[in-house]
Amino acid sequence: MFSIMLTYSIQAIVILLIIFELLRKNRKKIGWGSLSLLLSLLGMAVSFEFGNYVLGDQLLSFLGLPAWSNSVDNTRFHYTIFLSSIFLFPV
Repeated sequence: MFSIMLTYSIQAIVILLIIFELLRKNRKKIGWGSLSLLLSLLGMAVSFEFGNYVLGDQLLSFLGLPAWSNSVDNTRFHYTIFLSSIFLFPV
């Protein structure tokens, strides 16, 4: 699972590098509009489940926060929706 997610992450980074290179050649300013693709990809990545692996859950546990409101049996409210909304609402 980790190798699949790593592959998708590398592909997304390569696509973004190509976009930024094209923007640099055009000498246009990079603003929020240019970063909307990156933000939407991050928002989708933290909310999707890759097998039993959810990137948003791992990020929350890295920060010391629970991913579920009932962490015993992973029920009730899933806090990963807040994490993905941080990336999706600015878009």
